[in-house]
Amino acid sequence: MLSAISRKTLVAIVGLVVVVAAVVVVVLANPGGDSPTQPSSRAESASTEAPTSATIAPPTRVPSSPTPSPTGPTSVPDRPRPKTIGIDDKASLTGGTSARLSSIRQVDGKAELPGEVGGPAIAVTVSVTAGKAIDFSQTVVNAYYGADNTPATPLSTGTTALAGSLAGGRSKTGTYVFRVPKAELGRVSIELDLSIGDPVTLFEGSAK
Repeated sequence: MLSAISRKTLVAIVGLVVVVAAVVVVVLANPGGDSPTQPSSRAESASTEAPTSATIAPPTRVPSSPTPSPTGPTSVPDRPRPKTIGIDDKASLTGGTSARLSSIRQVDGKAELPGEVGGPAIAVTVSVTAGKAIDFSQTVVNAYYGADNTPATPLSTGTTALAGSLAGGRSKTGTYVFRVPKAELGRVSIELDLSIGDPVTLFEGSAK
């Protein structure tokens, strides 16, 4: 009888010890007693706080660089107005210089360079007499034909352009070959642009 009571008492004591141990483990795992899913009041306070105003810095102004003043001429000097004269006339240019077309010959133009087309052409010889020293590095000669002043195509074969320089009182010639249809030889224009300081001269007339 006593043995049975002692066994029951022992079982009860062991069960009580297990319960107490379980309670101790729970208390140690959560000493504050708060639920792990419940946010603290401090976290709630921190999450609801927000700045009431913000200070925006004004944009930084970058000083603009001053515009430099021009140190030289800003425009090209006006050129003399173009002059139109007869195909046999003499052009009077600046500084006592004169120019004329000493000959215009019909030739059979030959194509040698890429883009050139052979056929009927004219060879124009320009003669220049210098009133003062001349530099021909800026000299340009062009040709036009017909009522619409169609530009004539220059040909390299037979062309010996004015080049180099010329002392005052001396004369020099240059020959230029242009492709011109025979039907348009009755009206041609030879344009002589000797230099930027001289007027452009147009020699107009028949090349027949």
